[in-house]
Amino acid sequence: MSNGTVEAACNPLVATLYPEQKSVKLNQFHVWFPGGIAVGGVAAFLLDQAGLGFWQLKLGLIAVPTLIYGALMLFDRFPATENVQAGVSTTEMLKATFLNPLMWLLLLAFSITASTELGPNRWVPAVLQAGFEGQSGFEGFVGLGVLILAYINGIMAMLRYYSDATVGRFSPTLILLAGTVVSAAGLLWLSYAQATGAIFLSATLFAVGVAYFWPTMLGLVAERIPRSGALGLGLMGGTGMAVVGLVTTPLMGDITDEYAHDQITSENTQQVVSTFREAAKTYPTMAEKAEGNFAQQIRSAATSAQEVVSKYENTGTLPDPQTANALRAIIDSQVAVESVSSGGGAPLAERASGIIGPADNYGGRVAFRYVVPFTCILLLIFGGLYWRDRRRGGYQTRSIHDGDEVHQEDLEETQAEARATK
Repeated sequence: MSNGTVEAACNPLVATLYPEQKSVKLNQFHVWFPGGIAVGGVAAFLLDQAGLGFWQLKLGLIAVPTLIYGALMLFDRFPATENVQAGVSTTEMLKATFLNPLMWLLLLAFSITASTELGPNRWVPAVLQAGFEGQSGFEGFVGLGVLILAYINGIMAMLRYYSDATVGRFSPTLILLAGTVVSAAGLLWLSYAQATGAIFLSATLFAVGVAYFWPTMLGLVAERIPRSGALGLGLMGGTGMAVVGLVTTPLMGDITDEYAHDQITSENTQQVVSTFREAAKTYPTMAEKAEGNFAQQIRSAATSAQEVVSKYENTGTLPDPQTANALRAIIDSQVAVESVSSGGGAPLAERASGIIGPADNYGGRVAFRYVVPFTCILLLIFGGLYWRDRRRGGYQTRSIHDGDEVHQEDLEETQAEARATK
């Protein structure tokens, strides 16, 4: 709901306030998507170090910017959207949105750019955390994952903040084309990197590549199909969120689980079975001592462990994905177990984490490789758009007063062909 509200209301507001700088200002507005993650990540880390890392306080930090934004906007008056000011009717807006082939092409491209940016971001911190573990100077460094997350998003935020030096100087199509090449290279490198320096550099390359994707795609729609208005921008944001949430993330999860399970069964079968047998034996007694949600967590972990043990004894193999989920259930029950145990059960969570962590890390890396080929489609789309702009004399924004954008596209194409013939 929050993301949808921002995409539907705030993007058209930015386009309305800065009609001559839509791409640049949309980039600067979207500084605070990665910027908020960076600031929040560092704040959460500091709370952990101070012994105040309980989730209620971390979640409560969101109230700080909420109250500040509320105070800033309480007495502000917001202008009507660009379409309303120009007298564009709903029918004209629908026509500009759904009858323009460029819009459908950009929706396809946005589905892939959003997937490239947000899909792998789910796994990047875990991959880097595992890459740094065991390296000199990082042993036992709690919270490194969240600091890495803050680092990546901090790069993205800074690049968007200073987008007037890039998006303001080069065409959006060139920025998107370059971002595709850089992000694909960074993601592919990250999926294979093992050494600390290589992991660090590949993550940096990935962050640089994806930094401009989301806001520059919105700016491209606002500048090339302005009469699509709030509908066009909202459709772009909604499509990106929907594809990432309903398609990309589940698919990456399935790939990660599949390869993680292979990793578990190839190296840790006996250790996994012994962990589950011990949990199935000791956790029910602990659950009787616990109260409320803690008791439920322990019982759930015990049941999951027993089910995996039973299937293993019947078939001789560990079931997929129940094995990984049972390990996660044991990890999730750690606090509950510690509340009723002097330490006898807590080591099981550490053992489970030692098994599933490297396996998820490997599976996540493999999932990165499945994303990279889709960037080839982006190369064709952005490369074609950039070539067409060059053929027409360079990137040109359109005014909302230009009229029928579908016919305007055809007119410009005809004029370009005439110039090429001459």
